[in-house]
Amino acid sequence: TRAHTHTRTHTAMVFTGRPSAEVSAVCEALRASIDRVQKLRAGDAHKPGDSEVAAAVTDTSLLFVRLKQVLRASFSAVREASATTDDSKQRVSELDLQLQNLLYQKLHLTHEIDKCLQFRSRDEDLDMLAADDVLAEVEARGDAEEAATLKADAHKLRLLQLDRERQEREKLRGQLEELRTRRKALDQTNGARLRQLDGIPGQLNAVLSAALPLVELLGAHDDGGLSFAPDAPANFLPRVLYILFMHGSAYREAHDPSIAVDVDGDVEAAKTLLGEEGAEQGVTGDAAAAADADDDQGLDDTILDDQDADPTETRRTKSSVESRQEEQRRQLLEPHPLQVKLTIPGKTSKGRVELAFGYLPRLKIVTVTHTVHGLGAAVHPDTVDLLSELVPGDTGEEFPNPTSLFTMDRLGMKPFKEYVGQVGRAYAWAQLLCGLQAGQSLPTSHAASVASSSSNQRTERQSLVKVIASIRRRLDARAELGSQLASLAKRTIQVDPASAKELFPLKPTAKLTAWAPVGLPATGSGDAAAESDGTAAAAPSAAGSDSGADTIADTDASVPAPATTPTTLSFQAVLQRDQTKIEALVTVPVGYPAVPPHFELASPAPGGVDINNLHAIQSEVNVHYKEVVAPPTVHAAQLLSHQVRRLQMCLDIYVETQEREGDSDFGTGRLFVRGIRGRDRIRPYVFDTKLQLFDFRD
Repeated sequence: TRAHTHTRTHTAMVFTGRPSAEVSAVCEALRASIDRVQKLRAGDAHKPGDSEVAAAVTDTSLLFVRLKQVLRASFSAVREASATTDDSKQRVSELDLQLQNLLYQKLHLTHEIDKCLQFRSRDEDLDMLAADDVLAEVEARGDAEEAATLKADAHKLRLLQLDRERQEREKLRGQLEELRTRRKALDQTNGARLRQLDGIPGQLNAVLSAALPLVELLGAHDDGGLSFAPDAPANFLPRVLYILFMHGSAYREAHDPSIAVDVDGDVEAAKTLLGEEGAEQGVTGDAAAAADADDDQGLDDTILDDQDADPTETRRTKSSVESRQEEQRRQLLEPHPLQVKLTIPGKTSKGRVELAFGYLPRLKIVTVTHTVHGLGAAVHPDTVDLLSELVPGDTGEEFPNPTSLFTMDRLGMKPFKEYVGQVGRAYAWAQLLCGLQAGQSLPTSHAASVASSSSNQRTERQSLVKVIASIRRRLDARAELGSQLASLAKRTIQVDPASAKELFPLKPTAKLTAWAPVGLPATGSGDAAAESDGTAAAAPSAAGSDSGADTIADTDASVPAPATTPTTLSFQAVLQRDQTKIEALVTVPVGYPAVPPHFELASPAPGGVDINNLHAIQSEVNVHYKEVVAPPTVHAAQLLSHQVRRLQMCLDIYVETQEREGDSDFGTGRLFVRGIRGRDRIRPYVFDTKLQLFDFRD
């Protein structure tokens, strides 16, 4: 029929559009066809087997088939669009990656260009001939073409500058070698002349000895040294102190004007002691030596009489005998009225030490007291025994003159160290500086003094130079030690920044939780303490001595603990990381830094360091102490702080290996070669600078 034909034509026209449009058209047509079938079947004229209804049903079925085709085509179009989109995205990603690579290369090339632009050649730091001077020389030769070329080409001008500088330095080097040769020849000539001058004192002494009879006959007097005004205090010094005063004054004038040499005391009492005749003539004090000898002999005779007298025959009571002996003891310890004061400033510190040399005429010994100024309160003011152990074993408490010991024994006196607080310390080096030798008597006349050998005089001069240098080094070391102790008291460890990475490559994790002195050392020397304005003298004391060098002296492989003395500084230090703690008893000797501090370690349980590793750590700190001050930038006086830092680093290594003891790969190749070695389970405490790893000590 006409309706059926129209439907087929419309259906064929719908299928020519896009898949989505075709689907919509087919669905509309299908909906219309279904409505038509329903209307035909619902009509009154509908008869079973009607052809029009059958045709409508057939069209509807065909529309369902067409809908399937259109849907299949839509799905194919979607797949094709997705594939096209994926290809485009991949292309965009490739282009973006190329863009990023180009940007990175651009940034790298930009950095390289900046480096090249900022490059500074080492020749730019050299102090060379100026470019204008080089051009002036070229122009002076009349070479205008070369001068123009050099002005246009900076590189050629620089090369010419370097060549001219090389020529100039070669010329200067030749002059230096020539001057060195001349200096060597002059040194040899001066050495020969000095040897000739050294022989002159002996010849003069021989002449003076031969002329002594004539001098005594004419009543002339030769002061034999520096001349002073008749009323100068130095003229009334005893001979031993006069020797020290002369050498100290000569050293000050010839080498070191910073030191001061003065005479202090009661000059009138010294004149009375010398006698009216000696005071009027202005003698140097040597004329009183014979009188002193006579007084000593009379004193000895009186002592012998008191000791050998029969109690039944004497008329004196026991109290009078004791009173007389007490007076004799007092006279025996009575010093000369005058003293020689020697003030020595520090070389690198602001401190200074004042030495007061006194003389006990009847005991024939020189005593020394001292006062330290300008070091502040870094070290406790009681630790003032700066002079102890300048010579090994010399504390100034032993009597240097065995002859006078018999006199002291006859009077029932206590050992000399009991009187140190009253008269001062009798150091062996002080006797040497003043011309006294242990077990030897003083010359009783000025003539005998003049005839003394020149070798003894040279020994006294050399000893004075060494003593001043040793005291100055020790004073500077005390100042540096005070700075370190002040930092440690604040739980801060001072480390030389220039060598910190080389000596202590591991970042510190363990903490210094405590640092406190263990008992304040008591001194019985009676030496003057700090100044009244609050400054303190610093001198921790223990066995050891200054060695004359500013570096740490070589010692044996095993360093024993220094002997404890009344002025030894001891401190209690506690280092802790997590639950592991190390307690250290630190003893700082008087010879520091020539004699290293000693660390006695303990580790309380639980979580403590085992005994084998504790011994290994103690050996690292005490035995191998020279490693922590080996770099040239490290001063020897920084030893204490570097030892504490070494102890801190060893504790960190122990804890690092202890926490991962079961993990064999932990730290290997990053911190150490191996974490544990041997049955003792020792840790690697030594840093190998070549491997940049911690290793075990051989």
